[in-house]
Amino acid sequence: MAKVLFQHVTKRFGRTTALDDLNLAIEDGELFAVLGPPKSGKTTLLRCLLGQEDVTEGHIIIGDRDVTELPSADRFAFDLRARFDWSTIPEDLSVYDFVTLELRRRDIPSSEIKYRVYKVAEELGIVTLLNQKIKDLSSRAPSAVGPRDKVEKAWQYLTASVSDVVVIDVDEMFSTFDSSMRRSWLAQRAIEKLEQLRAGINPPIVCTVPHPEQAMVVASRIAILRGGVLQQVDKPENILKNPANDFVANLLRSFSQSEEKE
Repeated sequence: MAKVLFQHVTKRFGRTTALDDLNLAIEDGELFAVLGPPKSGKTTLLRCLLGQEDVTEGHIIIGDRDVTELPSADRFAFDLRARFDWSTIPEDLSVYDFVTLELRRRDIPSSEIKYRVYKVAEELGIVTLLNQKIKDLSSRAPSAVGPRDKVEKAWQYLTASVSDVVVIDVDEMFSTFDSSMRRSWLAQRAIEKLEQLRAGINPPIVCTVPHPEQAMVVASRIAILRGGVLQQVDKPENILKNPANDFVANLLRSFSQSEEKE
């Protein structure tokens, strides 16, 4: 059974249809890219998946649960772009307890939690911060900016590791790299880093991308949207060889031409 299912999902904003009878099956372990021009429905798809928008019709299934009517907090769908509101954290909470909030919620054994936390902490260089109180970490300005960002990154990755589906903006994966670098190299490095920090857990990753170059490099499969209507869903190489229609062919032409020049 697929990890994430969109079953006849329609989303309307007044008279505007943002998603029109969308059917998708996303498998465990996939990095699934959603590609399309502006106003194609990409963002709406993610917001419906995360529970930030109610669907007008249809159902969204995550794992074995119909989450269509569930609030965001109960979906175990995590947006890796999420930033934590530091003002809501109790000052006496330790860094260790903060980054393990979602792991403890999922009733993971304490020994496994400790293993995962230290693995991520070593990657991010924050092992010495784990026993500190949040109030001590956040009260040092401006020097606290670096450590606090790293602690938040640990929370993001650990939460992603126990989520049923992870959402990420691939644009952010590319933004810190020199544009002269090969796309395949930088994308692979970004994905390898994500895999390492997820501590062996393999939920599907669903990402929206504006450019075919990104989708072709990072994705296991791609869904192409136009005006809220699904045009094609398949592996990148299959879409390149057999585009479903002229719209898909034109959308991918820029990628094909750039590959020929390399």
